[in-house]
Amino acid sequence: MTAVFFHSPSHFAHCVCGGMRVFSDAYCWPRVSRFVHAVRWFSTSGVGGATPASRAEMSHVKPASSSSELWRSGEDSRTVTIGRPHVEATTPEQVEKTFRLSVLARTASNVQLRRYLEQLQPKDHALALAAVRGAEAGGLRVDAKTNEVHLMKLMDGGQLRASMELYRRMIDRRMTPTANTYATLMHMCIQREMPEACQKMFEEMVKRGQSPNTKNYELYITSLAMENPPKWEKAVEVFDHISRDRRGKHLTAMTYNSLMRVYLNMTPFDWRVVYNCYHELRNRKPPILLQWESYLLVAEALRRGRVGYIRRFITYLDAWFCVTPIRSVEFLFGMALYVGAMLVLKAIISWLVVIYYERVIAAKKGVSESIL
Repeated sequence: MTAVFFHSPSHFAHCVCGGMRVFSDAYCWPRVSRFVHAVRWFSTSGVGGATPASRAEMSHVKPASSSSELWRSGEDSRTVTIGRPHVEATTPEQVEKTFRLSVLARTASNVQLRRYLEQLQPKDHALALAAVRGAEAGGLRVDAKTNEVHLMKLMDGGQLRASMELYRRMIDRRMTPTANTYATLMHMCIQREMPEACQKMFEEMVKRGQSPNTKNYELYITSLAMENPPKWEKAVEVFDHISRDRRGKHLTAMTYNSLMRVYLNMTPFDWRVVYNCYHELRNRKPPILLQWESYLLVAEALRRGRVGYIRRFITYLDAWFCVTPIRSVEFLFGMALYVGAMLVLKAIISWLVVIYYERVIAAKKGVSESIL
């Protein structure tokens, strides 16, 4: 809305009360003048929780018309919807200055900052740090969603120390991170083979009143599977807790895969437990989309349990038909290979049956001729 008021001429206003148009401030009635001044004050009020700037600070800020050009609209310039921000700055110093001046000019908020961070590449983590630093210097209070995007960009860029500093800064400011933020940190702990730290992250998230999402449960069960020995009792308890949900929104193929990893690391090992988990995944109502990783886990269990080849082959066919799309070249090639293999097998069985009966008939003929 700020762009609309910034680009509107100062002498143009519409008066609804009284049914007349006013084209100059000199002819405005007192009531209309107060309305126009109120609208102008509201249009230049704070955006995104920014603090008011002093006159000394505003003297270094670009005019509203030029600062609003930092956030260009889409192809249609008449639309009020703000598109992706187009920032011409390429160095961290320029980006920091651009966001600081934009926040002071009330043309940038958490929405623009978040969209700018989303369009950055993982290698541009320095620009992400500069953008957030400049926005905070301008008086913007960065919210949890923007910090979530910022943390993901730092993680993608390999900035682990900066990610943990951002997390501690959020905690110090009494800002509760989102579930996706915790999922990103838990995934980092899993990658660095720190299952205990991952479990502490999950427990702290629950302690702070944040409801875990599906990714949090998957990573938590995976961390329990990484323990030596695995905490299978705790994993089963968590799985039973999320399976009691009527909507079943947290039960996915990845959740079952995490539980099967726990069963694979159990001592003593029993392949039937893994196979029963896979069978429950296949027969669950409403159905859950199967992943090829699920078959690889159950195939590993069948191999370690020295199960017969027939069961392995049937399990492979079941998983392949579920995972492979019907309208694909792989499915057609697999069906042709399957039909060809069945025809060859049928021909071999028919040939063996014919040979067997020929020998039986020949033996009977030899016995009858000897009797005669």
